[in-house]
Amino acid sequence: MMGHRLAPVLASRRKRLIRTPIIYLLDSGMHAHICGLRSPPTLLTNPMSGAAIETWVLQQIRAALCAIRPRAEVGDWRTADGFEVDFVVERDGRVLGIEVTGGASPGGSDVRGLSVLREEAGERFLAGGSCTGAPGSRCSASA
Repeated sequence: MMGHRLAPVLASRRKRLIRTPIIYLLDSGMHAHICGLRSPPTLLTNPMSGAAIETWVLQQIRAALCAIRPRAEVGDWRTADGFEVDFVVERDGRVLGIEVTGGASPGGSDVRGLSVLREEAGERFLAGGSCTGAPGSRCSASA
């Protein structure tokens, strides 16, 4: 099987970061099939649905970056304190954070990692956004 190794990005002087890479399958359809996600209703109940949605979002990010920002790097950001941002896009010293959540409307603890990333990155932080896999949901962004 083919996968994508998502390495941590953005060194930190104040927080201890988790440096273990995450492996994502390159095909979100294959990922869903392996996890037993064979119909839309199973996306709402299967505990692996969050990982399948993250895999799909990563595919979309990588495709967009190939077209508009080929030198950008995609990684993740996790601290030993439990804060995380699923995807961090970094190019030319600028940072964009993307959090994927399973709830219908992300908020509070779902996006706390973006706030901590913004504090850590300082002026390098361009924007942060959140996406949810819930039916009829929308993505949101903030600077």
